[in-house]
Amino acid sequence: MSKRKKNRSRKTLKAARLPIGNPQKKLKRLTEKIFVGFLNDLRNLENSGYDESECTVVKEALKEMEVSSQKIASSTWMQLIALDYGDFRKAYHDWNGEGTKTTIEAVTSRRNNLETLTQYRSKWKADIAKKIKSNVGGDAAAGAFADKVVELFQNLTDKYPVHFRELRGNVEQYVTMIA
Repeated sequence: MSKRKKNRSRKTLKAARLPIGNPQKKLKRLTEKIFVGFLNDLRNLENSGYDESECTVVKEALKEMEVSSQKIASSTWMQLIALDYGDFRKAYHDWNGEGTKTTIEAVTSRRNNLETLTQYRSKWKADIAKKIKSNVGGDAAAGAFADKVVELFQNLTDKYPVHFRELRGNVEQYVTMIA
């Protein structure tokens, strides 16, 4: 019975349109919740990594994020982070470069690359906070970008719910809280 209920609630979330909320709020949530969930899930996998097929799916999602960010890089808000997405994607690639190896070297490499990924997220958060503090209004393109990233991450959580538990919860919060 509970399994049926859980599946139904997931379908509701999947069917829900992403909210038409404030672009500033969306970008803030993206850096404060969505990327944090993603990075925390990677931290939880630090000792084991994951196989290449799963890594490829994540790389494809990050590539799509990079392409999406470049399409709207003229947006005042997106200029802040668009240029970093390629480097972020490369740091992720390096994070799982050792695959499922559990050697001290592999774990250390993942830890170091996770720190690089965290630095990008912190930079984006600080840049967006400065914009918000200076009362620069967010634009629709930036809000649409945030929605796109959340959608891509939601697809990852659907494919690999065991690996992306925190991200999944944060995606669900995004969808319900931004509205």
